[in-house]
Amino acid sequence: MRKVLISPYLELNKYNKIVLSLNLEWFSYLNKLGFYAIFANPENSIQDQIKNINFIIISGGGDISKIKRNKSNILRDKFEKKLINEGIKKKIPIIAICRGFQLINHLLNKNIKDIGKVKNHRNKNHFIYFKKNILCKKNKILVNSFHDLQIIKLNNKLKKIAETKNGNIEIAFSKKKRILGLMFHPERYNKDQVDVDKIIKKFINFK
Repeated sequence: MRKVLISPYLELNKYNKIVLSLNLEWFSYLNKLGFYAIFANPENSIQDQIKNINFIIISGGGDISKIKRNKSNILRDKFEKKLINEGIKKKIPIIAICRGFQLINHLLNKNIKDIGKVKNHRNKNHFIYFKKNILCKKNKILVNSFHDLQIIKLNNKLKKIAETKNGNIEIAFSKKKRILGLMFHPERYNKDQVDVDKIIKKFINFK
C-alpha cells in the first residue's frame, strides 16, 4: 500500500498549548483510495519522515500566518514550507488543499497580494469549469467549498486547470514541480466525488 505523509492542523487549546489535529475523514478517504496515511510531526526530522513516502498532502483548515499571524499559524507555516521545499527537491508529488494551496502559491510568489477575499463560498456546492483537461475528461464537476479567501495571483510555475464561473481559481497544476493545488476538499463529500477521486489518482500517477 502506498504511503501518504499528511500535515496536520495546528491550534491553541484552552491551556494555551499547541495541539495537532486532523479530521478522521482524511484517513478513511485515503484508505478508500488504497493509500496509507501517516501523520506529519513538526518536531521530527522532515528528511526522516519523507523516506519511502509516495506523496505529500498539505492539508487545509485555518489561515496562513500572513493573513492571521499567531503562534500556531507561524509554526505551521514554518513546518509546511520545509515540507514543501523538501518534497519539491526530492520530486515527491504534493497535493495542497485550500489553505495548503494558498501557502504553496504564496511561498512561490513571496507576495501577500496573491490572496484576497471571496464571498459566498463557505459551506456551498458549486461547479468548477476546466480550462485544461489534463487531469479530468469532463468540462465541469460539482464540488464543495469552505473558504473565505481566494488566490488572486497564481504563480507562473502553476497552471490554472479549473475555475468557477466567476473566474476564481479552483485547481492548479505543475508537472515540473509535481504540485496539485485544490481549493475544495477531496476528503469531504463532493457531489461528483468519483471524478474528484480520479483527479487525485491521475495526478499521483502522472509522469
